[in-house]
Amino acid sequence: MTAVKESIVIDASPERVYEVITLFDEYPDFLPEVEAVESQSLGDDNWQVKQTIRVVKKLTYELALTGVPHKELRWHLTSKGGMLKTNTGSWELEELSDGRTRAEYTLDIVVRGFVPASLQSSLTAASLPAMLKRFKQRVEEH
Repeated sequence: MTAVKESIVIDASPERVYEVITLFDEYPDFLPEVEAVESQSLGDDNWQVKQTIRVVKKLTYELALTGVPHKELRWHLTSKGGMLKTNTGSWELEELSDGRTRAEYTLDIVVRGFVPASLQSSLTAASLPAMLKRFKQRVEEH
């Protein structure tokens, strides 16, 4: 699958946006597809995160995440086996002149076995705008 990328402007500073996107254990509170999260801080803006999500099917996987405070968060899949072959992505945060933040989200997922490319793409691309809106609401409400 080719990577999907989308951005959204959030009425908050990059510091605030970064704070929310790195509060992994709170994802189930505002992202309905996320059923459970276990995160462990490894220090220096590095985390190991285990997520269980339900899209078409229930998936549990582990990611290694590395951040540059107030600038970016990148991740890659560390769990082996399972339905996902790869899961890499990032948040890139750009401070705008009016104090808002442009948040760009990139995701590249490859599923094991045969899944039509059109289905893989539609599952990811279709859910991305709604997910970004939920992050925007979370940042702006708190």
